Amino acid sequence: MTGFPDRENPQTQRLKRERKRWFEKRSYEICGERLSSIHGGGYETPNLFTELRACYIDGHFIATVVIGASIAEQCLVTWLDDADPTGDTLGAVIDKVEEHELADEELIESLETLNETRNGYVHYRGKETKPSPNQKRSENGERPHPKWVGEEDAKDALVAVFEIARFEDKIVGDLFDDLE
Repeated sequence: MTGFPDRENPQTQRLKRERKRWFEKRSYEICGERLSSIHGGGYETPNLFTELRACYIDGHFIATVVIGASIAEQCLVTWLDDADPTGDTLGAVIDKVEEHELADEELIESLETLNETRNGYVHYRGKETKPSPNQKRSENGERPHPKWVGEEDAKDALVAVFEIARFEDKIVGDLFDDLE
C-alpha cells in the first residue's frame, strides 16, 4: 500500500482492507493458489502485476484497468508466433488468441470486456464512445459519463489478468507434459 496508513481515515483503511481481501480471495478462486505474480509477457510483467495490485487496493481504478490491459497484451503476445508486439492492438491480439484456440470462452470474454473498458476510457471521443459493460449498470438507471471507470470495471480487469495467469499455468504444464 502507498501513503501513510496511520494518517488515513478509518473508512479508507476499511475499504483498502476489503479490496485486499477481494483480490486475494478472487485470485485464489481462479488460479487455485495465492497469486503473487504473473510470469508471461517479459521481464517487466511481474513489476506491473505488483503495481496493478497496489493500484486496485488504493482505489486507483482507472490505473488498474490500464495496467491490466497492458499486462494482458504483453502476455498474450508471448503466446502467439504471428503477433506484432509493437503493432498489434489488444483487440487484434485477442482475436488471434481466439483464432488459434489458445484460450477458452471465459478468458476471451474477460479480455474483451477489459479491452472495451480500456478503449472507452483511453480513446474517448465524445458522446459516440461506447460505454463499458459496467457503466450500463448504474444505480440510478442513468448512464454515467463514458470516461467514468469504477471498481467493478477494475475487478473485471483483475479477473482477466487472473484468468491469464490460470491459462499460463496450464500452457506451461502442457509443455512439460509434452517433454515427458
